[in-house]
Amino acid sequence: MALKTIKKDKSPLKINQIGSLFHAKLSLLTAEFLKSGRNYQSGLKFQDKYSDLIDKTICALSTECFKSTKTAPAPIIVAVGGYGRRELAPYSDIDIAFVQEQPFNRQTKKFIEMLNSHFWSAGLKISASARTLKDCEAAMDEDISFLTGLMEKRLIWGPKSTYQKLDKAFRQHIKKTPPGFFISAKLSERDVRHHK
Repeated sequence: MALKTIKKDKSPLKINQIGSLFHAKLSLLTAEFLKSGRNYQSGLKFQDKYSDLIDKTICALSTECFKSTKTAPAPIIVAVGGYGRRELAPYSDIDIAFVQEQPFNRQTKKFIEMLNSHFWSAGLKISASARTLKDCEAAMDEDISFLTGLMEKRLIWGPKSTYQKLDKAFRQHIKKTPPGFFISAKLSERDVRHHK
């Protein structure tokens, strides 16, 4: 169910309405899950519907916020990690990446700051990073956590052409990476984490 279908009319949603409708829909989802007896399949169904609700909320907020910064280039918003694979638990961080081809100008930074503020007001626990495509390519070499997150990425909002360039860069990185490198890097990451 789209956010707009909760309303009786077809008028566009305002920023404060988006947050209210998100909470109303989340309450319905939670009640449906609790009524189901909490079996395995109902848990998977909840994760999928909750991820879908987050998608719609992020899209609605992004579209409304971007109206006031139309001179800015639109970054893409990419879901990564558990959110990217649509396996979002109720209290998990919602991991996203803002990605843009060119360096972020003042207007685009303002858009991201405004959007993060509205995410917070709506009750979305967002964990976000902002990178240019060039930064993403460098991070693929240097940041194994970022690379892992990209394995389960999805485009949520923004120009599809930018997402396709990100996906192409990711695929080229994987293709040039020696076999076994990723597993070795993940094991090293685990060892560092366990020694803390």
